[in-house]
Amino acid sequence: MVLGLILMNKILFLLIIITFLVFTIPVLATITDVSTSASVTRATTGTNVVVSVTTTSSESDTADIRLIAPSEISISDPSAQYYPSVSVTGQVTKPFTITAGTSGTYSNIYGQATPTGQSPVSSTPITIVFEDPSALTVSGSPSSTTKSRSESFTLSITISNPQANDITTYYALTCPSEISCSGDLTSNTITVSSSSSTNLQWTATVSSLATAGAKTISFQLGDATNAFTTTVTVSVPSDSPGGSGAIIGGGPVTKVTVSKGNANITIPSIAANKTAVVSITKTEDVAFRQINISVANSVNNIKIVITKIPGLPASVTHEISGKIYHYIEINKENITDVNVNKIYIKFAVNKTWLTDNNVDALNIALYRWNNGQWNELETDYVSEDVSEVFYQAESPGFSYFLIGTKGGAPAAPTGAAIACKESWSCTGWSSCINNQQTRTCTDSNNCGTTVKKPAESQICEVGKAEFGITITSILTYLAIIVIAIVICVFIFLQRAKISGFLRSSNKSTKKKNKKGT
Repeated sequence: MVLGLILMNKILFLLIIITFLVFTIPVLATITDVSTSASVTRATTGTNVVVSVTTTSSESDTADIRLIAPSEISISDPSAQYYPSVSVTGQVTKPFTITAGTSGTYSNIYGQATPTGQSPVSSTPITIVFEDPSALTVSGSPSSTTKSRSESFTLSITISNPQANDITTYYALTCPSEISCSGDLTSNTITVSSSSSTNLQWTATVSSLATAGAKTISFQLGDATNAFTTTVTVSVPSDSPGGSGAIIGGGPVTKVTVSKGNANITIPSIAANKTAVVSITKTEDVAFRQINISVANSVNNIKIVITKIPGLPASVTHEISGKIYHYIEINKENITDVNVNKIYIKFAVNKTWLTDNNVDALNIALYRWNNGQWNELETDYVSEDVSEVFYQAESPGFSYFLIGTKGGAPAAPTGAAIACKESWSCTGWSSCINNQQTRTCTDSNNCGTTVKKPAESQICEVGKAEFGITITSILTYLAIIVIAIVICVFIFLQRAKISGFLRSSNKSTKKKNKKGT
């Protein structure tokens, strides 16, 4: 007994020592190294710089990875400012996108990895210099020009670096909606070498629907939003849409009321051979932004309602084969297609929709429903901003419209195809012969088409189709018979026990009676 108690005390003492060691001896670190590098070491303020933090581990581990930087540095990616619970096996690199709003030399930028339950491991700091955009010189031509509709001109911009070091900078060219700019990328991050220059060039084209007046093209460098500007004065003849003969800007006042998915337009009058130019404020689910109505005859008290509709109108028999952005219905009063010379429509498509549907911005067209078919209208790309791409199209009249991908207008279906609706009924399937079953299907409407005709043959397996059911039935019957036999045997045994008990009771009673006599 005493020896047992001594042994138990020793075991308890060893457990206390082991517990103490587990909680007091530090865990060996598995993160062996953290390093930090930057895509560039000198950039203008407002320019994004990518800093990479590389974490090396001797074993598989989980760690939070951060970039430590001065308060003047902002981190735009990742949005959480760090990467939580990163699985580190061997070597892992995580990028951080940073910029600075204040020029200066930032020398205390470093990466840090914090393994679960361990102390953080930091890298050696790096230095990034952010220059004011004025360290670079921007020049361009022309600073101003006058152009008519559909005319183009060349816009040239030169960025010069007089400094002793290479400088990386972000630039962006912003063109107004009525002027399209093509050529070099309209936004990019470039590096201008020391004592050298970078030349950029675009072709700027005035829209055929542009209104008269001054338009500004602006060039941003770093966070300097107007490093260079060009003023384009658009000259429009008085008898053209948007000219002095238009309703907008003179004459009776046009009223436009917008709400989600709807624009109501009231035009008091349009004189013969004149054009009403109606601008529509950007509103949710209203894709049309401007409609120019040129008439042959004088019209008065015109009312137009532009409505986005959720799907294919009931009176329209088919869709286009491509992707569809919006269905649009235009209802009108006191004006007919006979009165109309031309209608110019300017519309917008959301960039998110283009991206989500993998549609190229240059592959968009406006369609008009007429004579039982969709007609693709001539559609031109005009310009774009941060969220939308703008287009213009010419239509001979009003109707249903849709905005979708180009080349999607199918041929109009024949009258018989439109009128006749297939109605198929089929007999039951035949027996499975040579692994095949058949049936007969007939169209009660006798359309003469087989678009919705059901299949009249199918593959089958003889073993599963026929013998499988027989075997199952046999097994079921056998089970029932076995259960019945068991029940009968049970009842027989119970009756035998009861009978034996009764006989035994009778014998006992008789013996007792004999003894009594």
